[in-house]
Amino acid sequence: MSATKEIGGMIKGMQAEIDKAITSTKNEVEAVDSGVQLASEAGESLNVTLEKVDIVKNMIHQVSTAAEEQSASTEQISSDIESVSSIVSQTSESAQQVAGASNEIAELAAGLKEKIEIFTVSSRMRKFKTESTSLNRNKSNKEALEAERSHLRAV
Repeated sequence: MSATKEIGGMIKGMQAEIDKAITSTKNEVEAVDSGVQLASEAGESLNVTLEKVDIVKNMIHQVSTAAEEQSASTEQISSDIESVSSIVSQTSESAQQVAGASNEIAELAAGLKEKIEIFTVSSRMRKFKTESTSLNRNKSNKEALEAERSHLRAV
């Protein structure tokens, strides 16, 4: 019986070891399940992260496009400002030319006025002379008529 006890003890020992192995295997299975769950959650987190990275990438692309558009707009505005500056400069030069021409016209007008005044004075002098001559002729004619009348009365 001692052999039976010994075999029974060995069987009990083996059963204990098998129970430990089963428990250990169950623990390992649970650990693997937990690892699979964690890996699954990590995969989902990575997918969410990748989605966020895509969103950020799109945002960066939009910002880049907007920056390029702003740069183009800024260049256009700069070009427009240069054009306006050139036009203002040309307008200023034209205004100076007009002012110079206006001064020349004013000077010519003043000279013309002086010449017209000389002509007017000269014309008045001629008219006065003509009228004086005419008056003198009329006076002479009148005297001649009176002399003629006197002579006719005497006859």
